Amino acid sequence: MRDIEDFKEVKVEPDTKILYTELVERNGITAKFELWYWDHINGSSLIFLNEDIEKLTEDELYELCSQFITGFNKKDSTLKKSGQYCFVNYGFSYDK
Repeated sequence: MRDIEDFKEVKVEPDTKILYTELVERNGITAKFELWYWDHINGSSLIFLNEDIEKLTEDELYELCSQFITGFNKKDSTLKKSGQYCFVNYGFSYDK
């Protein structure tokens, strides 16, 4: 399992509040799990190191996410690669 130091370069926007974070692992791949709040939106992220998932297709990455998160639905998620990380964001809810 990777160390939290492997994720120290993950950038957080100044107006985003991280509510919870922990490292999780499935099939030998570590992700940083975050619950966050931004601009009246609550959401969750699984953050992977690109080098850990470089051989996975997008569908395989989404399948891996479903192993981390019960009820994960790729239709309700976004995927973004930035620097050395891949962000899978999901579980959005909106304040009224």
